[in-house]
Amino acid sequence: QIFLYCGPRDVDEGIKLVNRRFYKSTSLSLVLWKEFCTLTGKSVILDSNAALDPTSMSNCVFERAVAEPHSNKDGDNCFRQFYYRNPCVPIDFTTITEALKFCPRAPVQNVFPQSEVGVFYSNISTVVLMPGVYHERIRIEGEKWAVGGGARAIAIRAAFPFIGAAIVHYDCASRQGEGDFLQNEPCISISTVDASDVERAIAVRLSHLAILHSTPGADIWGGNTAVWVDGARAQVTVDSCVLQSDTGRGIVVTNQAELQMFRSSIANCAATG
Repeated sequence: QIFLYCGPRDVDEGIKLVNRRFYKSTSLSLVLWKEFCTLTGKSVILDSNAALDPTSMSNCVFERAVAEPHSNKDGDNCFRQFYYRNPCVPIDFTTITEALKFCPRAPVQNVFPQSEVGVFYSNISTVVLMPGVYHERIRIEGEKWAVGGGARAIAIRAAFPFIGAAIVHYDCASRQGEGDFLQNEPCISISTVDASDVERAIAVRLSHLAILHSTPGADIWGGNTAVWVDGARAQVTVDSCVLQSDTGRGIVVTNQAELQMFRSSIANCAATG
């Protein structure tokens, strides 16, 4: 309980400075890091004999893998690896943008299998958001792509789907009639368009989020929208989300980008959804 109160960063960094032998015990502890994953919503821990029923847990994307939980003398702790592979905001990073810079974009087809007793929400690197409202504008750019290679993937979701989280981008100045206005800025933009000749690709999953937008502007085909997906090989999945723009469209998909939506709604937009 004391270690859980300290948090993962203090356990890894503080204890290592004080007692290296003690640090080895904590870094290899499956129980401790499994609990860290559970408390931050990075995984749901079930009994190894429990049946997997995604419909009873808010229709999340689940990955039940075949490997047994493992830890060895070389510091290979599957739960600790999973914890750091999926940063939590604001516990691990203060902003979503910072977490995205850290989060590895693992190839979709080459994902490290996780424990049989750990039911994880996603098999790709994920930024998880604790319940709350996050005032940010998020930009996700494509990774370099080659013919025959798979798209790099990343996800953003609420840590606890039954509670959710909100990402908000709006212009206070325009509402108050003073100062310089922010214009044509989407709340979330995902693009593979590059000024150079480099071909790019990215696969992004957004789930269990409320995405709220309000910035004035006439560009309702790429700027004045809650979510903008642009460019070939930009693949976006929106699952169990609510999209709203007080000034423009809910979502815009342009230039051969691909979108899939499940259990989501686009509502109360100034323009069409």
